[in-house]
Amino acid sequence: MNAQRASATAPASGARLRGWVSLLLAAWLGLGGRWGVVAQVPGLIGHQGNLMVDGTNFTGTASFKFALLDAAGDTTWWSHDGTSNDGSEPSGAAVSLAVMRGAFMVNLGDTAVANMTRSIPASVFTRDSVWLRVWVDDGVRGFQRLVPDWRITTTGYALVADSALAPPASATNFTGLIAGEVIGPQSATVVSTVGGLPSAQVAAGAHAAQAATSANTANTVVRRNASGDFAAGTVTAVHVGNGAALTKLTAAALVGIAPRATNFTGPLAGDVTGLQGATVVSAVGGVAAAGVALGANAANAATNRNLPNALVRRDPCDGNFGAGSIAARFVGDGSRLTGLPTSPNLYPAPVGAVVASVVAQDPALLAGGYQQIQSMIAPAWVNGATANAPAARTGHSGVWDGQRFIVWGGAVGANAYTASGGLYDATADTWTTTSTINAPAGRSGHTAVWTGNLMLVWGGRGSAGYLGSGGRFAPGTGTWQPIGTAGAPSAREGHVAVWTGSRMLVWGGLNLSGLLDDGGLYDPVANQWSALTVPNAPAERFGAGAVWGGDRFIVWGGQGVSGALATGGQLLFSGGVPSQWHALPLINAPWARSGHTALWVQDRMAVWGGQSGGVVLGDGAVWDPSTDQWQSISAINAPAPRADHAAVWTGTEMLILDGANAAGDIASGAAYDLVTGEWRALSGVGGPLARTQPAAVWTGTEVLVFGGRVGSPPGPVAALQRLVPQPAWYLYRKL
Repeated sequence: MNAQRASATAPASGARLRGWVSLLLAAWLGLGGRWGVVAQVPGLIGHQGNLMVDGTNFTGTASFKFALLDAAGDTTWWSHDGTSNDGSEPSGAAVSLAVMRGAFMVNLGDTAVANMTRSIPASVFTRDSVWLRVWVDDGVRGFQRLVPDWRITTTGYALVADSALAPPASATNFTGLIAGEVIGPQSATVVSTVGGLPSAQVAAGAHAAQAATSANTANTVVRRNASGDFAAGTVTAVHVGNGAALTKLTAAALVGIAPRATNFTGPLAGDVTGLQGATVVSAVGGVAAAGVALGANAANAATNRNLPNALVRRDPCDGNFGAGSIAARFVGDGSRLTGLPTSPNLYPAPVGAVVASVVAQDPALLAGGYQQIQSMIAPAWVNGATANAPAARTGHSGVWDGQRFIVWGGAVGANAYTASGGLYDATADTWTTTSTINAPAGRSGHTAVWTGNLMLVWGGRGSAGYLGSGGRFAPGTGTWQPIGTAGAPSAREGHVAVWTGSRMLVWGGLNLSGLLDDGGLYDPVANQWSALTVPNAPAERFGAGAVWGGDRFIVWGGQGVSGALATGGQLLFSGGVPSQWHALPLINAPWARSGHTALWVQDRMAVWGGQSGGVVLGDGAVWDPSTDQWQSISAINAPAPRADHAAVWTGTEMLILDGANAAGDIASGAAYDLVTGEWRALSGVGGPLARTQPAAVWTGTEVLVFGGRVGSPPGPVAALQRLVPQPAWYLYRKL
């Protein structure tokens, strides 16, 4: 089943919980395995999920209520205690589930579970459309219904139909007995427990072990996902520590996260011989019973002794998983290693040697016989030249052409749009005014991309309303040429645009028709547009974050029809041509938001800040396309929450600048190191201006910021400011 996201509705009193508590359930429903004949389908649906409170994985005992409904939500076909009517909350006792770091699982309809008094009738599986509705109580806030409901798609029914034609698994000989309770005829037996473990857990362990066995060799390292399952594939690691055991380090071995495995749940069918009290199962789901037992026991043992996301090792003789931590030795030249602390014991230096540290009075260096001799303070903000600078503005665009900061367009007042701009030479600290000859009409809310020799400006809003026009600016000659309109997307603002390496891709936005989920590709060489016709695009939106990921266009968040969105998609390219859309995962994704920033950082997309429902956010996450997983950005020492801020990628750090929250405009900033996962504050010396919606670029050595809005009520501002984001350094000499 596809992953779904739900958020808690407000309680009957009308008080909104969002802002001081929220419940988040990222769940997936599983129907798997091979059924016997249809009459033998047990009334069970495996249900697994992740529960978060206040954005943090919940650990403890939570109470759940479940019901299966029709699409309209007003007919109840099943509930865990049989007390739900017309889609209402069950009135009986709830099902208590243990939740560890957010993860939980339950078999819906399993009457062996306390207060789960009703199995799922077989008639449910004949319905065309079945939806799951869940209520949850974290023990503090009371029961809340999670919305939206989740549909159980046709996958499960297809499995039922297929199993009606499939013969039972064939028997094989093995040594040993598996004891358990057996129900049904000998020819198609469903086993409820094996060795004291629920059959679903046995199947999960067996299939996880079997899958990993086929994909890995003995003595390789595998990874456990957040639910405790094993992921097949190779694991690479980021080294943490002082480098004591590292030799011949290589850059490639230090980056990456292992793929994630999906769990398997469902009934077990197979031939059975022997007495009911001590049943011998010959095969389960096509896997030999001995393999099932080994897989289940190995998985169960490792589950009890390892934490989720911990590394485990495979046994060299039988491929089983061994509990415990892994010590790794990397090989290579260590050319890209970062964050290895200096240790006087590991790296002895001659008397008089000088080393640098970002720590004042570094205890390790002082203990190793070093003495601090000098400090180098972090550089201050510097004000750029004002002569010939563009007028104050907001809603403008800015790009870096390799030599100059090109600022263009925007609003200089209420309903006053400009077609002016300027080129700022950071080396000479001088402005040159851009030509207005053949320039596009004045506008704000447009997009601008840099192709390598041209700035392409398109869309936005001007005095004539929404615009579907644009222009090509060549800074080498200072001239404008119009962008063709034949085949161009409809006029819009609040859209996103990226440069793919050969074309400008435009998507989404807003016009008189409402929110948009379409776009186009523009070739500046041929001055031609081509429509985006790939199906399954993300939901319509404006104000989203978007990046180009080398071979794919990625869009996430923004404002949708019903509010801020926590969804997105990636448009894959094949041979330079868009081929297919794929939805971004919902599990561990950031909270819905708009007014955020999105950056392509090395080989991933980083999302941070923004607002949702009037609540300003100070969190974010990184999505890795190689694993299709989100990983939260650390909140330790993170900058103050903000929206409508600026962000740039320096090659090693993500810089967050300016923005606003409930307290007003913000001048402070921070840098996030993607490798160490640590934040540090940027310099506040030099009087950085508090502003929102500025244009910002990275030159390769410093960040440049121009324009935006200040004050309340807000007004446009100019004020170019620049910062070299170097931290303070402390020098030590070996005594």
